[in-house]
Amino acid sequence: MNSNVYTELVTVARVYQQFEESATTLLQFAVVPVLKILILCAFGLGLASSYVNILPAQCRKLLSKLVFALFLPCLIFTQLGKAVTLQSIIEWWFIPINVVLGASFGCALGYLVALIVRPPPQYFNFTVVMIGIGNIGNIPLVIIASICRDESNPFGLDPTVCNTNGVAYISFGQWVGAVIVYTFAFHMLAPPKTVPTNDEKALVIKVEGDKDVNELSNGTASNVNDTDSLHVSLLRSCQPTKLQKVRQGVARKWRWLAKSSLLKDICQPPVVSSLLALIIGATPTLKELFFEEHSVFFFFTDSLNMLGGAMVPCIMLVLGGNLIGGTGYSAYS
Repeated sequence: MNSNVYTELVTVARVYQQFEESATTLLQFAVVPVLKILILCAFGLGLASSYVNILPAQCRKLLSKLVFALFLPCLIFTQLGKAVTLQSIIEWWFIPINVVLGASFGCALGYLVALIVRPPPQYFNFTVVMIGIGNIGNIPLVIIASICRDESNPFGLDPTVCNTNGVAYISFGQWVGAVIVYTFAFHMLAPPKTVPTNDEKALVIKVEGDKDVNELSNGTASNVNDTDSLHVSLLRSCQPTKLQKVRQGVARKWRWLAKSSLLKDICQPPVVSSLLALIIGATPTLKELFFEEHSVFFFFTDSLNMLGGAMVPCIMLVLGGNLIGGTGYSAYS
């Protein structure tokens, strides 16, 4: 009897010890990566302070543009292209769909919240967008980079493999989020179009000499009537065929797409780098040329990898520097 009780107590103690160790490990991986991010932001805050003033507002703006146009595309291209394959693209089909569904349901919820809360008119679209797609950004890339630096990471992988797979997994869905942000979000947050007032409307120009114009038109009416048959015959002979109409329609649509800002909004550097990484990663021959060590273009990919490594610290410095004004620093204009 006593031996059975002792065995049960030992079993409970072991279970409690394992639970305590797992809880401690879970707490460690939940807190430590965030602490690393806060330390990076603290450096940015200190550099942007008035005492140091190494990272002023203009410098932060330029650094943010550099991250968006160079560092982030390099990181996405090198990590996503290295980890992705045609099989993984098929297996990860649910990621872009989840991003689209999450943004759709989030915007619907944001619209409902805006109707209930009734913010000022200038903040209505802002409320919808921030609730719907406010979490689409680069923070997941920062968190996964912070978690995977530890050799005892919860994924049980080598830090390099963990970082590569994690960045690839996030980037595969991030390009869909980028398309949503640079199309829908930019359209929602665009300033309202100004309606011209009565003073700004176009002036009606009064044409004088109506009599001369009428005489001129009456004089030429007979010539026009005489040449009607000739114009009709020429038009009938020059009517385009169905194939020509299709070509003209396609050319017209292509010119409209080239002139519109939609293509420019979608073709942002992170989106382009993601698509290139997917194409190269899904093609075994191209992947060997760019991502295999000692290959022909590996030096180029390795250079991009070094540039991509600057994305996380730079974006955290910018984020920390933007906190220098405190709450209420930004104002609607």
